[in-house]
Amino acid sequence: APGIPTTRYFDAVLLPKDQVQQRDNTKGMIVFGHGGNTVTRMPEAARALEQLELLVVADPHPTTFAMQSGRRNDTWLLPIATQFECDGSRTSSNRSVQWGSKVVNPIFESRTDYEVMYRLAGALDAAAERQD
Repeated sequence: APGIPTTRYFDAVLLPKDQVQQRDNTKGMIVFGHGGNTVTRMPEAARALEQLELLVVADPHPTTFAMQSGRRNDTWLLPIATQFECDGSRTSSNRSVQWGSKVVNPIFESRTDYEVMYRLAGALDAAAERQD
């Protein structure tokens, strides 16, 4: 199928537009709980992060997405709840699925992935309605 796997997100940013199998180059990313493990192409990954217009990293811990570039503007690190602070299924990188139960309530300003996605969907829907 056409497209670029998540491990090569930087190609969707850096390649010439005619070499990207989508309408336009990637201009922004929202990353939930994913470390950008691209060790062999780290310079390209850092350069791509610099070119994004928007970067949102939603993770309980700063990952390479939040730390590998010198971005200061239009970069957001959202404090997402850990697996101990929410109920729900978890899918590992080996595609195994487990169910987990909340042990403690989220601390500080942390929110669950579900709540952040719900609020984002609502905000995008409201923005679309304002454009009509």
